Amino acid sequence: MKALGIDIGSLTTKVVILGDDGIIASSIVPSADEAELSAKAAVEQAANQSGLSLDNSYICLLYTSPSPRDLSTSRMPS
Repeated sequence: MKALGIDIGSLTTKVVILGDDGIIASSIVPSADEAELSAKAAVEQAANQSGLSLDNSYICLLYTSPSPRDLSTSRMPS
């Protein structure tokens, strides 16, 4: 089984692809204003590095505590 982990932070977005024997590939890209774009770029980079198709991966989204930048653009009530 393979797993894909994503950590979207205010400065960088990190991705790791794990297999039964450990890390298969990883990537770190600068975070863009749109979290989805950052995640897509990091996932594509790790997928290219590993040569794997991610069609059957399990996805886990990890989100660290908000930074002031995140809070200033959040649509969530404070």
